[in-house]
Amino acid sequence: MTLEEKLKNLPLAPGVYLHKDEGGKIIYVGKAKNLRNRVRSYFQSGRGHDRKTRELVKRISDLEFIVTDTEVEALVLESNLIKLHRPRYNVLLKDDKQYPHLKLTIGEPFPRVMITRRIQRDGSLYFGPYLPASLARRTIDLINRTFQLRTCDIEIDGKLPRPCLEYHIKRCLGPCVKELCRPTEYAEAVRDVRMFLEGKNRELGDEYGARMEKASEEMRFEMAAKYRDLRKVVLAVSEQQKMATSADLDVDIFGYYREGARLALQLFTMREGKIVGRREFFWEDLAEDDSFDSSAFLNDVLTQYYSTDYVPREIHVPTDFEDREILEKALTERKGRRVRIHDPRRGEKRDMIALVEKNAQIAFEQRFRVLKPDMERVLEELQEVLELPRFPARIESFDVSNISGAENVAAMVVCENGKMKVGRRQSFARPRDD
Repeated sequence: MTLEEKLKNLPLAPGVYLHKDEGGKIIYVGKAKNLRNRVRSYFQSGRGHDRKTRELVKRISDLEFIVTDTEVEALVLESNLIKLHRPRYNVLLKDDKQYPHLKLTIGEPFPRVMITRRIQRDGSLYFGPYLPASLARRTIDLINRTFQLRTCDIEIDGKLPRPCLEYHIKRCLGPCVKELCRPTEYAEAVRDVRMFLEGKNRELGDEYGARMEKASEEMRFEMAAKYRDLRKVVLAVSEQQKMATSADLDVDIFGYYREGARLALQLFTMREGKIVGRREFFWEDLAEDDSFDSSAFLNDVLTQYYSTDYVPREIHVPTDFEDREILEKALTERKGRRVRIHDPRRGEKRDMIALVEKNAQIAFEQRFRVLKPDMERVLEELQEVLELPRFPARIESFDVSNISGAENVAAMVVCENGKMKVGRRQSFARPRDD
């Protein structure tokens, strides 16, 4: 597709766009809430661009884009791609370590939750990143007010004579005083916090909704308000930020979209827990509908692709296939360590496959509907516009041309189902008057 065609067919979804120069080098990476509006704005002369943007637009010869589910995911993916490609016109290179995470210190006898911008291998659990940063602050504040984990960093042995002010304002269970909080009670609160931070939002949302109703019926309106606020935060953090994780993941994620004999396949590459690249493949001559074997297709694709390419630790595919275990063994022998092929059914991994499939569908639309439109649909629209009594399966077109009434030439073109079958031209000599 040309740059103009890509600009005409940009989706209205959030995502990341990559501008390239005539040599195919990425010169700018940006994010957008609406890809179509944002990318097209670069090429509108009346936008009043600054000097840097004008220079950038002069050098844009091509573009790519990756659709995400949310603008937050686009922000994280933008950061990953900027660090990977270091484009010339991205002045501010972002670092995802500046994004706040929540740290649950499960290695301590009485764990606590704190905000940190640095992930370490210290046995603690890290959750995030939280974007915007105010969401992390609101979350930890609600955890302290509702679950009442301690916020101090003193050594807890239960021997203090009296608790601090945090206990009296109901922001701490008071484990520093033995009579106020049993270790089992505190451990239960820690389990609740971990469940909350792990994103088990549906279960927590239902549970706290029921608790809110019960507290309201019992006239404990302050407690009901706390459960209401907690439920709001649970729903806010349920937006899974799939583009960046704190785990050291090394995964290839496949997804495809098919109609009839045509298929678009997308591959997202995740390295060290971050999406860093994408590849796409197309087929036009696959078996039709019922005769299409997705199992054999995936087996062939993965076998051919990993015969020469880098093998990750995990491969995620939309469906299982017959020779999965055999391929796992072959890839394990080649890599020298265990390689797993998963077909996740639920959770964040399944959400990632759904996102890859969404991008595959957009690529399918652009390649086959824009560059190679479905002629049957085109002819159906033509029948409707021209109010024809039946489907125009065969169309014969004639044209006659001449030069001042002489040298007549006629041409006929025959199209069957939108494809030209016959083309003929005939010259007619006209006798002169003299």
